Amino acid sequence: MQNKTTPDAAAAALTTLMHALIDIECTAVLAQKEEREEYTLFALECIRYTATRSMNDAKNILIADCENGGVMRDDRFNSLKHEFSGVSDDAGDALSSISKLIRASFFLIGTKEYKSTGIDVLNIAADYADFVTEVILRKTTDGD
Repeated sequence: MQNKTTPDAAAAALTTLMHALIDIECTAVLAQKEEREEYTLFALECIRYTATRSMNDAKNILIADCENGGVMRDDRFNSLKHEFSGVSDDAGDALSSISKLIRASFFLIGTKEYKSTGIDVLNIAADYADFVTEVILRKTTDGD
């Protein structure tokens, strides 16, 4: 299996967006304190620029990751492998199981008492899909 210890693209993209949100929040606070129209307009332009630049950076990170095989970090993969040990990593089996998990989660989300359980089941389905995709991707990349 391919060994990858660098941060995965999703983490890098989220970090980029998180930094942008911090910048935007600080700029908005400064603009609110100033209460001068020209400064507020300037701050809005800075916020627009920061948001646009960060969205483009995050998009480029994800596109580059897809073009380079999109392999997730080993620690996340090993965690998912442990969580789903004994579960099939066959794509056909996974699709069948994931669709059932999604249906069950939507049913649970629709109830008042089990909404949080439904959200947990949906997260499990997403993690299982990530795991199976990663197994297939790593097998393909290694030539197995």
